[in-house]
Amino acid sequence: MKQGLTLYATEMKEFFRHPRALHLVPLLLFAAFMMNWIAHIGPQYPVIIAAIVCGLELQFDNILFRSPNEYFILTVYPIDREILVLAKNLAAITITLFCLAASSAFLFYFSPVESAKREITEVILSFLVVVFPLLHVGNLRSIDNPRPQSGWRVRDFVETLWMGGSLAIALIPYLVFVYVIDFPLLCIVYSAGAGAFWYFTSIPKAVNRLGREQLLS
Repeated sequence: MKQGLTLYATEMKEFFRHPRALHLVPLLLFAAFMMNWIAHIGPQYPVIIAAIVCGLELQFDNILFRSPNEYFILTVYPIDREILVLAKNLAAITITLFCLAASSAFLFYFSPVESAKREITEVILSFLVVVFPLLHVGNLRSIDNPRPQSGWRVRDFVETLWMGGSLAIALIPYLVFVYVIDFPLLCIVYSAGAGAFWYFTSIPKAVNRLGREQLLS
């Protein structure tokens, strides 16, 4: 437990003082431009969710290499693999929630919609639907396609596009629950099921694959 809390706290501190946090800046500026335009043709939640999730792509898809030296540190000071994956995933959820809250306040300032209550509800429900599938896919991708070097590289741009595609697929259940069935409470049920799958199946699968790939000693 102490290992997990220490790693979780380290993840949180490192994000806010690492240059990768700047990945959000151009995406938020573009999202601010899009908010005024898209309000006239459809819901605004996809703009906010896409900006944050794509901006935090490294938190989901490259959990073993937040920095070039992290892999070395993890091999020198071994940590339980399950605690490693769990702590990093929980930190990703916390950081995403924080960024969603802060960016929503910023982006809705540029929205022509008088009341953002419905849009805020859509942001929350869509986040609940997509977060655990994205963590599942991101854990496996972190092991299969690790990036020791990341930043403003072509590969990072490609991975951001890949993350956008994953997000679009993960949003399909939300669209069905809210716009086809018209029963938004199913989003919460779906999220609970996806969360159970993530904890009981996805994390053990990532841990087993991590052992087979021998990325950590």
